[in-house]
Amino acid sequence: DTGGDPEPNPACYDLNAACIAEAQTLQDVEACEALFQDCIDPGPCDDPMCEEPGCPQEEFDACVDAYAGCAEVAMTPYEVEACSADFDLCVADLDLQLCMPNYDEEQLQACLDQHALCTACADTAEELAACQTTFDNCLDG
Repeated sequence: DTGGDPEPNPACYDLNAACIAEAQTLQDVEACEALFQDCIDPGPCDDPMCEEPGCPQEEFDACVDAYAGCAEVAMTPYEVEACSADFDLCVADLDLQLCMPNYDEEQLQACLDQHALCTACADTAEELAACQTTFDNCLDG
C-alpha cells in the first residue's frame, strides 16, 4: 500500500527509459527527468470530469497533438518556431483562460516542449495517453 496515493502509471517508466536512451545532452536528461516527475505525479485530478468547465478540451487537445507531431519532425530551431506559430494560430480562437486558469505563455511553451519530447519517446497507446495526462498535469503546474 502506498498510503492512499495511486500507483504511478507503468507507461511513465517505459517513456522515461525511451527518453533517456535518446538523450544526447545533460539538458536532454534533465528534460527526461522533469517529464518523468510530471508523469508519475498525477496532480490534483486526472479524471476527465476534472477538466476546466467551458474549456473546448477536444479542440485544445487537437492543437497540442498537432504541435507535438510537428515538433517531433522539426530539425531546426526555425522549424520548431514554425510549430509554435502554428499552435498559436490553432488556439487563437479558443479561450485558453477556460482551459488554463493560470495561463502563462512561458509555462505553456515549457509544457508543449515537454509534450513533444514525450510523444517522440512514446511507442504505445498507453504511453501516448500518459503523455496527454502529463501535459495536462504540466499545465496545472
